[in-house]
Amino acid sequence: MRVQRRGRPLMEVGDDLKISVQHEGDESEITLMARVVWIERSGFRKHVYGMEFADLADDQKRQLSSLARVVTDQLVFRCSYN
Repeated sequence: MRVQRRGRPLMEVGDDLKISVQHEGDESEITLMARVVWIERSGFRKHVYGMEFADLADDQKRQLSSLARVVTDQLVFRCSYN
């Protein structure tokens, strides 16, 4: 998964994160563990982060696949560092 963020990089390659993903306007939310596998600068104070998910349960895989089918600008991401 790729996530774009404005501002200085807050994460480094190899960092583990807890990511909560929610469709805008929907109360349901899934929380997944992810690892930053790459970072690219995409403009002035903009970075794109490559995230890798590991050890997902079948239910989490289905939920993530379902969310990936919606328009990406309608997804809300919240990250917390471990």
